Amino acid sequence: MTHGFVARFPLIVFAFLSVACGYDNGDRTPATAVDPASGTIDTGATMSGTESGVGVFVEYATGGIWKLQVGCDTDTSDLDCQWDILAYTPEGGHFFSSQSLGLEGSDLLTVYSDGQLELKTTTKTDLDGVLFTAEPGQPVTFDLWLNGVQDPEEFFYYVTNGAVKSGAKSPVIELTPSVE
Repeated sequence: MTHGFVARFPLIVFAFLSVACGYDNGDRTPATAVDPASGTIDTGATMSGTESGVGVFVEYATGGIWKLQVGCDTDTSDLDCQWDILAYTPEGGHFFSSQSLGLEGSDLLTVYSDGQLELKTTTKTDLDGVLFTAEPGQPVTFDLWLNGVQDPEEFFYYVTNGAVKSGAKSPVIELTPSVE
């Protein structure tokens, strides 16, 4: 009887580890049940005054270069903002490069091989973000979460038709660059 237990023990441990490795560790996939809002982002346009306040600030430059930054109004609200943003390309697309911007030790930037990028960061009074390159002219979709809730679309900013667009109709926003 002991022999049978010893022989099965490694199998039981392996089975347990297999389940443990598959446990949901907080990673998420794009929100497919939410209809994305869409817009055109001006190529080469930049925003000023993003240094304070709650927001997701997105800019696009020639050559497929995207700049995504997030901020908070801790000085005003005395609260931190815990952002979790998933950016992804159309099916079959991918990111060519990425560079973190102002991330601290507890912040996390993950670039997946299937055309997804995830930024998890806690902001206070500074901007945290990422600079990434995707296929020039192709859209990128942003799936926004703030403090564990998927409804911060009112804090989404980008430049379209020469003006800063504030807010969106969905927490999932697809931006397509204007002609380069």
